[in-house]
Amino acid sequence: QDELDLHAALTLDPRSAPAHLALAERYLRELEAARAERDTTGAARARARMHHHLDALPRRHPGRRALLAGFGPRRVRVCTDVPAEAVLERFEERGRRLVPVPVGSLGTTPVDVELEPGSYRLVLTAPDRDPLVLPVRPGDPEPFVPPGSSEPVVHVLPVPGLSGCPVPAGWFEAGGDPGADDSLPLARVWVDAFVMARFPVTNAEYIAFLDALVDGGDEGAALRHAPRERAGAMGELGALVYGRDTAGHFHCQVDADGDPWDPDEAVTLVDWEGASAYAAWRARVDGLPWRLPRELEWEKAARGVDGRLFPWGDHLDPSWCCMRDSHAGRRRTPVVQAFPTDASPYGVRGLGGGVRDWCADAYRPDGPVLADGREVLLPDDDPTANRVERGGAWYGFAKDSRSANRFSTAPTARFHNMGFRLCRSWRDA
Repeated sequence: QDELDLHAALTLDPRSAPAHLALAERYLRELEAARAERDTTGAARARARMHHHLDALPRRHPGRRALLAGFGPRRVRVCTDVPAEAVLERFEERGRRLVPVPVGSLGTTPVDVELEPGSYRLVLTAPDRDPLVLPVRPGDPEPFVPPGSSEPVVHVLPVPGLSGCPVPAGWFEAGGDPGADDSLPLARVWVDAFVMARFPVTNAEYIAFLDALVDGGDEGAALRHAPRERAGAMGELGALVYGRDTAGHFHCQVDADGDPWDPDEAVTLVDWEGASAYAAWRARVDGLPWRLPRELEWEKAARGVDGRLFPWGDHLDPSWCCMRDSHAGRRRTPVVQAFPTDASPYGVRGLGGGVRDWCADAYRPDGPVLADGREVLLPDDDPTANRVERGGAWYGFAKDSRSANRFSTAPTARFHNMGFRLCRSWRDA
């Protein structure tokens, strides 16, 4: 029914339960739309109107109970491999950023609590282990109960020296950003535990890979994977960006534009094959299953579980990440340690700006295929298929820093704004 007609009905009968219920349902839809738009003012207004009409209904009215069921406390269970103290913090907006505000200790795991709607994180600590940060968004399904199960997963607290940022298993809010380019549809998605490298791969790290190829007698592969400027003609290789010494080893130098390449800058001008080859080499060297991240892993690492628009919250300031408006002078790639405010809920850096990241996935316009909320891994046997590219970049616009953005890129492409970072499944979690 029309909103004006419903209010007119209440003028005639202020206690009309059908009119109050219909208006409450209408404002619930407005609340959900405002949440999808990250419109906090609109959401607060719609929530107040909804509760005004719910409060006018008898407490035992079935429609009132059904609507309130979606806004009451939700069960959250947390299990760990060793007893751990669980300290609860709630994300609140301070200075236009979402920051964790202490709530209190929940005691020692296992924990079984009910939490009001909102965005939280648990900090889990135990002797001889590094802390594990566990973002939490209460809801259905229960945050840490995987598809097809009734029991929560067991989270493993990392041993000291873990290489990278752990992203625990659980559900997260993917997509749903109408302001992003090619955003996935809004969905609750289950992602198994993984570890994401804190920073993108640097020039120094990539040079070590190229030099290892040279020392192993495969100079051809080193030259094929080395960063190069764009070629003048199809099928040709562009000019090398790195210099070389008499032994054939690579080093950073001043490029054709007069810009010095820093060893601590993120490597760019690398195609998808080169990024994949580096990941395979690092896996052999480290004895760890490093690879490129899948796009759902990348999005969860950037946004946490609450559907925020950027790694740090729902607003953008050019001082928080490296994008086109962050530079006082000439725009260029930053060193990876710059912009410490460009950090995700898991501590992953440089996802809102700096360089975009190659992902492992072949690009699909509709996104990854899901079954029961979990990604279905499809055969990937077409080396010419476009690949997914994610993240903000040093000369990108504000819109480009939104974490739901998706880009389709030819695997042979080499761009100054595109690098990559490593990821690996966390089998112990």
